Amino acid sequence: MAKELENIFADIDLQQIERDILEAPLFGYQPLEIVWKTVTGLKKYLVPEKITAKPQEWFFYDNSGNLRYRKSGEPKGIEPPPMKIINVQYESSYMNPYGNALLGKCYWPVTFKNGSIRLWVNFTEKYGMPILLGQYTRGATFEESQKLSNDLANMTQDSVIVTPGDVRIELHEAVRTSSFALYKELIKFCNAEISKAILSQTLTTEIEMASYAASQTHFKVRREVILSDMRLVESVFNTLIAFIVDLNFGGRQYPKFELIMNDEVNLDKVERDLKLSQTGNIKFTKQYWLNNYGFKEEEIETIEIDN
Repeated sequence: MAKELENIFADIDLQQIERDILEAPLFGYQPLEIVWKTVTGLKKYLVPEKITAKPQEWFFYDNSGNLRYRKSGEPKGIEPPPMKIINVQYESSYMNPYGNALLGKCYWPVTFKNGSIRLWVNFTEKYGMPILLGQYTRGATFEESQKLSNDLANMTQDSVIVTPGDVRIELHEAVRTSSFALYKELIKFCNAEISKAILSQTLTTEIEMASYAASQTHFKVRREVILSDMRLVESVFNTLIAFIVDLNFGGRQYPKFELIMNDEVNLDKVERDLKLSQTGNIKFTKQYWLNNYGFKEEEIETIEIDN
């Protein structure tokens, strides 16, 4: 059965499915539709042809927390067919089956950031260019002053103007450094709030310099986020494996899908196991290496050492 499952998963775009699964933390939940197909060989199998993410607005939850499909003319919606939808939920509860949407925490920071950028652009447009001051001597007519105003407006583009000798033009630089810093600080604050909501830390996005202790703390937070995402992906694929086994193998014992961290993230476990092995009191089994480090059966050979 394990070999058949490997062949089935080899025909599935696992990376795209993982990306779709990890949309759930952003929106709170993410329904995935399974399209089944029949393949024939030595035996006929019912296998997933593709698994696609569906828009959240196509679904809702009833009073019992069950997922329902929205359909025109059906106020109560429709219950999805069995083994058709895998509903990925992030930090959901009985009171809130829609989950904890991280993007919901970003709404106000994004709103304030967009408003600050818009006002900053207006501020830059207004005060970023020098102000032209044109002065007439007393006795100038309205038409003459209006013509000078139009000429100064054109001068901002062409930088050329012709005036009578009694007209004085001065260049005034606008100084608004305090306002400039105010916009910048507000945008920086909004960016930090968005980073904390999505990444749970700001070291990789906001902090330019930090101590070793701070970097270790942020790395641990990052690692916890990675582990949480891994558990979410594993849960979905194990559900999919259960569907495949039930449909094709009669509900036997279900194999488990597990993700293995790369060596950089797994360094603490390597150091721990090395120290335990060096004590001489602990001997790890072959199955331990297969389960924890992603080795294949044919890659490990057991060697007996005489004491």
